Amino acid sequence: MQLFYVPHIQPNIAFALPPDEVRHCLKVLRKRVGDTVHVTDGLGHLYLAELVADRLDDCRLQVLSSVVDETAKPYKVTIAFAPTHDADRMEWFIEKATELGIDAIQLVITARTERFKYKPERLQRILTGALKQSGRATLPVLGEPQDWKAFMKSSNDFKGKKLIAACFGERKILKELYQPGEDVLIMIGPEGDFTPAEVDMAVQSGFQPVTLGAARLRVETAALATLQTIHVLNG
Repeated sequence: MQLFYVPHIQPNIAFALPPDEVRHCLKVLRKRVGDTVHVTDGLGHLYLAELVADRLDDCRLQVLSSVVDETAKPYKVTIAFAPTHDADRMEWFIEKATELGIDAIQLVITARTERFKYKPERLQRILTGALKQSGRATLPVLGEPQDWKAFMKSSNDFKGKKLIAACFGERKILKELYQPGEDVLIMIGPEGDFTPAEVDMAVQSGFQPVTLGAARLRVETAALATLQTIHVLNG
């Protein structure tokens, strides 16, 4: 399925394909008036649309029908993680997590977070590219970086299960804490792990400590393993 991302689709009105999508549609795929493609607004809506204008400076589509999003799921997964110093690793995680069906990603600055480069426009392009690659209709929400205290405060509004993956202390395995169907927020720490004070603050804010196993994983590996485990537990 060839999928295009078009924000703010109005199903009853012909809409323009974004400039960065036009060349791919007309020059690479060689679509012409009357041809059909799939489009999504990133908000969970998937449509079959017909090309009604096929010029580089005027490429428009008209929705023909809604399409069932077979990748939709009844639970939401949010992963909050300490960004890595290596931008390539962070970008790789964001791409793969989107392909695997994450709902939200939050960057959190912990006491041991290394200096990192934050390029929101580039990260959004990675998100949309992965969305189209995987054929999904819901674009993950990427939150702006928050410091630890701000994240703890904002997490109080989260209504689902809250977990923190720490490498020390009393912890349970994921399947003992998570019930299928629950929305879940999982916090993954930096390579130097959380500080004891951060774990204590998280527990006071309703997070439950969880272990991901005996192996010490990289941040992005731990986050993807957790995401996939949640999917498996949901059957």
